[in-house]
Amino acid sequence: MADEKKFWSKDYQVYKPNPKGTGAMLALSLSSTGLFLNLSPQAGTERKFDYKNKVSMKVDVVDIARFAEIIKSKPIMGKDGAPKEATIFHSPGKGSNKILTIVWSSQFNAYYLSIAWNSDQGKGKVGITITEAEASALILLMNYALPKLLFWDRVICEDSSPKKEFANIKEDIPTIQVDDVQPASTDPTPFDDFKDTGETINADGEDLSSIPF
Repeated sequence: MADEKKFWSKDYQVYKPNPKGTGAMLALSLSSTGLFLNLSPQAGTERKFDYKNKVSMKVDVVDIARFAEIIKSKPIMGKDGAPKEATIFHSPGKGSNKILTIVWSSQFNAYYLSIAWNSDQGKGKVGITITEAEASALILLMNYALPKLLFWDRVICEDSSPKKEFANIKEDIPTIQVDDVQPASTDPTPFDDFKDTGETINADGEDLSSIPF
């Protein structure tokens, strides 16, 4: 539509460079094609990142639920006593796959999130540590995106439209039939029998007609 406005969303970003040059930048982005988690490796030892070689992974509804399970129950311990990790496997096809992992790290007192990929062109891995607050922010934003991923927000907006709510409502305005109109009363009023005698009488019954005014 010509009048339709386009709105551009801002990514949620977390920057974690380090002196070794093994840091990364995380970006959670929402677009018309879905919700994406992007990791860009650090470029050298400076606070710069290689955005051209970022690795992206599309996040679906079940992925968000697995993230929330790990973050809300930090840490979930496995049978071996080690923190349980959430692993999400995606296979885009053409001999490639991606594995997203999030696990609580007692060493850094933070979560470690990584995306590993394997394809015909090679393999690699990018990881980043995120604090509890940053992880909670991720879950809050993912939960916000859930209705949009399922297009539920459009359904809610359409169902709550005033035009649709009142489209089938007819105004119940009562109509008055001519037969229902009652004629005016013909009973004599209390003043019908009143005749002007020219006398002026006050409240005590005294005749005041002889008093000049």
